[in-house]
Amino acid sequence: THLLQGVADRFRRECPGARVRYVTGESFANEFIAAVQSRSLEAFRKRYRGVDLLCIDDVHFVAGKKATESELLHTIDALDLDGARVMLASDEHPKRIERLSHRFVSRCVSGMVVQIEPPDQELRSQLASRIAARRGLLLEPGTADAIAGACHASAREVEGAVLRVEAYQKLLGGPASGAPINATLVRRVLGDGNSTPS
Repeated sequence: THLLQGVADRFRRECPGARVRYVTGESFANEFIAAVQSRSLEAFRKRYRGVDLLCIDDVHFVAGKKATESELLHTIDALDLDGARVMLASDEHPKRIERLSHRFVSRCVSGMVVQIEPPDQELRSQLASRIAARRGLLLEPGTADAIAGACHASAREVEGAVLRVEAYQKLLGGPASGAPINATLVRRVLGDGNSTPS
């Protein structure tokens, strides 16, 4: 999710005026069903096939939904013919997604398939700092490292950890609320990070 959003944002910055669409597999499916029901399929296709970059997150959601999967496959092919770019993200390798058609899997693996490893300590620390800054939180030195040390799995886990620390700080109220967050507070809320990831 973070990677797709980052790619979409950077593409917009580097290609001013580019038409970029970021959507989840579920949203694509829901919009497609609504377009079929309202007989507005051409407008739907124009929205999706008239872009320079299409990013679809959680594409595994379309597995087993034959009409939606077929529409997405035709959309990808149309964009490819126009020279547009398509980026898909899923929780699994395309070959491991149950109920995904052979044609769709074949189309996916004809491009570049990359496995994203969990972020290392340094990247988790940077993520914690950026997420905190985006939320207007002040972190004392070493606090981002403490958050990163308590998380092991993903960027989403880091974001959840920052949100838990923020919520705890707000619950404290009074002068502590809005004050810089320190590593002691992080350890109180998240633990020391010495437990092995599950």
